[in-house]
Amino acid sequence: DYIDDEVFGYFICIVISSTFEKLTNLICLCLYELALNPDVQETLRFEIMKAVDDKRGDVSYERLCSLKYSHRVILETLRKYPIVYATIRTCTKDYKVPGSDLVIEKGITVFIPIYSIHRDPAYYTDPEVFDPDRFHDLSVQEREVGTFIPFGEGPRFCIGSEFSILLVKLALVQILSKYSFSACSKTKVPVEFTTNSNYLSVKSGIWLKVEKLS
Repeated sequence: DYIDDEVFGYFICIVISSTFEKLTNLICLCLYELALNPDVQETLRFEIMKAVDDKRGDVSYERLCSLKYSHRVILETLRKYPIVYATIRTCTKDYKVPGSDLVIEKGITVFIPIYSIHRDPAYYTDPEVFDPDRFHDLSVQEREVGTFIPFGEGPRFCIGSEFSILLVKLALVQILSKYSFSACSKTKVPVEFTTNSNYLSVKSGIWLKVEKLS
């Protein structure tokens, strides 16, 4: 069906407005993990500096999309800190849970604890460790379906997922090509979260030492 420019404009505004606050949290948590894992930060910066145009100081869309390690860093951040930490779904038909006698009846509301799934040692070895290589192509192929769902799953999968990852990549390029991050005396390990939000939100902010690259 035909969609006029005004309707399309409203749609884009909804997608963008519902994205930026969550992405701010994601970027901060990514920088937090990079500060605690300097080896990961240096590997990421090396990839970024190779992609940045020396004369203009920016990066093309094509190069941005090709940043594979950056992509893995973002996905690992989403694993440890899924911004939408839980979701609910309504069962559309009776379902018997494999390996048990439990039957989830049609119409039952199911709570899905995304945060807990992402940190389950049954799916992720040493789940508290920040390891972007979990998202190497081979590791992704071997992962059980439904164990990495920061953007949901199925017909209600977030339509802004690729856009969100692209924006975070762009932010990391602009930030890490100019600054380095490390922990300071005010850095809390582990990070603390507020319980007053529908989204994963850091309590009292994140404190890091920021230094300009020479």
